[in-house]
Amino acid sequence: MNEPASPVPLAARIAEYGARRAIVDPGGTWTYDEIDRSARSLAARLLDGRDNLADARVAVLCSAGHDFVVGVLACWQAGAVAVPLHPPHPDAELAYVVADADVTAIVVSAAHRPSAARLAAAAGPGVTVVEVDDEGTGPEHGQAGWIPSTMERPALMIHTSGTTGRPKGVVHTTAALPRRSMRCSRRGNGRPTTASCSCSR
Repeated sequence: MNEPASPVPLAARIAEYGARRAIVDPGGTWTYDEIDRSARSLAARLLDGRDNLADARVAVLCSAGHDFVVGVLACWQAGAVAVPLHPPHPDAELAYVVADADVTAIVVSAAHRPSAARLAAAAGPGVTVVEVDDEGTGPEHGQAGWIPSTMERPALMIHTSGTTGRPKGVVHTTAALPRRSMRCSRRGNGRPTTASCSCSR
C-alpha cells in the first residue's frame, strides 16, 4: 500500500530554524527563512501557474552554496525531481545528462546562464531556463507552497561517473535523502555538520 501524502518534514525544520544561519558562501550569509523565501519564489516561476510539476525532471546548473540549495529546494517545492549538473563539465557531458533525464527546465545561476542557454537550445523546444533570483520573482508569480509528498516519491536523480560506460541516472526517493545527506555532510572528525539538517525533503 502506498504511503499517503503528508506535509513535507523539511518545511517544519525550516520553520523551526527560521532565523538561524543556514548557508555561508562567497556571496554572503543566508538564514533558513531567507533560503526558503528564495526557493518558494523560484518554485512559483517553475510552476508558472500549474499546481504541481508531478515528478517532472528539472536540471540544476548552479554554483555551490546558496544557488544550488535554493535550486534543489525549489524543485521539491514545485513537485519536481532535481537533476544536479556539475558546471565545470563540458557541454557535451551536460547535454547527455539533460537528454538522458528528459528534463523540462534548467535552473541556473547567473554565472552559468550561457551554458544553460546552449543546453536548452540543444535539447529542443519545451526546455526552459529559469535563473535563480535572490530578489524574488515579483507579484506576478508570488511564492509557492510546499507540495505534499510521500517517502516513496522520487526527489533526486544523480548520474554515475560513467567509468564503465555512459553515465546512468539513479533516482533517489524522499526516504533516501536523509541517509545521503548524512554521508555527504561528514567532514574530518566524522561528525555531521549543520548542513545535514537542510537536505531531508
